[in-house]
Amino acid sequence: MIFVAELMLRQESYEGKTDMLTKENFETGVRVAYAALIVLFVVMIGYMVINEHIVFNDTRSTNDAEILTGYTTECVTDETAPAGVIERFIFPAGSLPPKDTDFMFQSRQRYVHISLDGETIYELLPTPGDPVTISVGNSWIFLDLNAEDMDKELVVELIPTYKGVVSKSVTFYSGNQLVLLRRLFSRSVPAVIVGVLIFFTGIIFFSISIKNILQVRHVATRLYYLGMFSMIIGVWRIFDTDLSSIMFAHHPVFVANIALVALWLLPTPLLLGVRYSIPSERFYLSFPASALHLAVGFGVLLAQLTGLSDMRNDLTLCHITTGICAGVLLFSLITSLAAEKDDRRFRLYIPVALFGAVCMVIDFLFYYAYGDTDNLIFTMLAFLLIVIGAGRRSINSLSARAVIDARTGIHNRNSCDDVLDRKGKTFHTALIMVDLNDLKVTNDTLGHDAGDKLIENFARIFRDTMPASAFLGRYGGDEFIALLNGVSKEKVNDLLKNLRTGVDEYNKNAQPLSVSYCAGCAFSEDHNEEISLRSLFKEADERMYDEKKAYHAAD
Repeated sequence: MIFVAELMLRQESYEGKTDMLTKENFETGVRVAYAALIVLFVVMIGYMVINEHIVFNDTRSTNDAEILTGYTTECVTDETAPAGVIERFIFPAGSLPPKDTDFMFQSRQRYVHISLDGETIYELLPTPGDPVTISVGNSWIFLDLNAEDMDKELVVELIPTYKGVVSKSVTFYSGNQLVLLRRLFSRSVPAVIVGVLIFFTGIIFFSISIKNILQVRHVATRLYYLGMFSMIIGVWRIFDTDLSSIMFAHHPVFVANIALVALWLLPTPLLLGVRYSIPSERFYLSFPASALHLAVGFGVLLAQLTGLSDMRNDLTLCHITTGICAGVLLFSLITSLAAEKDDRRFRLYIPVALFGAVCMVIDFLFYYAYGDTDNLIFTMLAFLLIVIGAGRRSINSLSARAVIDARTGIHNRNSCDDVLDRKGKTFHTALIMVDLNDLKVTNDTLGHDAGDKLIENFARIFRDTMPASAFLGRYGGDEFIALLNGVSKEKVNDLLKNLRTGVDEYNKNAQPLSVSYCAGCAFSEDHNEEISLRSLFKEADERMYDEKKAYHAAD
């Protein structure tokens, strides 16, 4: 009978193990099959794109958007104009296509006045006496011309807002507005999409940081500033494109200036975000750099409000102060790398910072060479990758702070309770409970700092002894647990011996902070019925206290 009972227990144990392996194999099979399905779908879509059969008859005439050439130009000196000149483009009667058409062009930092036979049909000028609206930025002008308008003289007057745009050429189009819009969309949409991704990534990071601040009353973290930086750079990218000027065609001043304001607001949250990532003594230039940029920003804002200057005229100042902030950032990271060369996070910061700096230089050069930043898709993708990477590190840090004990680096009490209260089968599971001896004596005689140091030293030995797969936690002030799955009693006993050996080796040179502890262990295989982790914990705790009583009795 005893032999039969033992066979039955072994069979149940085997069936439990087989059940667990079957579930794991099933889950692995599902993951592999799902990955294979994704690959096959991607391959199928790629095959469809490559082999799709579409024929366009290019010989058919289409109502395209044509570049207009039949006009004359003149540049008139006008002392009252912001740049001292007015550019006039004259389209004689009959020079436009003799059909219902759209007249289109882009105005770059110019006021606009359009007339037909002397009658004003469009005007983009600053509000008289209002210095705030003097900046117009880049805007697309779309006018619907009827058949009767073809016999009238069309005059376009462009008034540059500063001398740097006087020589910028203007291209006029006539024809199908949708065709031109399609061209502009294909050019701007990629940059806008990336800008939207960065913006909403910033919202997510900002929301997570605000939730963390409200819950734990913690000071602003780097995730807070990273979210703010992401939202601002997303706004700048979205509104600094042709697509936005088309979508908000009736609000060109709004579009132009919201992008400018975003540029002025960019550097400070980036500096403050990095400030929370590296030692403050190596980031001492960040606050002067931020103060300089903010002071210049307040000055430019005051000049705009009083009519002394225009923000776009002062854009070079923004680029200079932003460049100074970027230089300070790079210098701080390099000095941190030199001081913390063994710290992996600083080794990662340098290539990221260099990459961002190169992208910024490209951005500036492209702007000054071509006058717009619509095609900086790779630069924005680089920023998106940097933001996501940095945000992921910050979120992981916040998550770790919620479950990891700061002093010992292992799981905290909340994390331990979450694990112990989990439902499910235990198979060859062992739970070790450890309690340090005489910690109160150490605190009373040597101080609480010494007691904290004693806890840290034991936690280090505990981590080094237990396998990497074990769950380790600090359950109380001087109480520790280790949860091990799929191990035999012999393996656990060997681990306890290694723990004792490690403590003995440490104690040889640890006076007066020598470590003494009592331990208890419980095994799931000692029970014929299923046992919960919480029950195993209580059993190990009782055995630990039995050893604790014997320790005090011996004293």
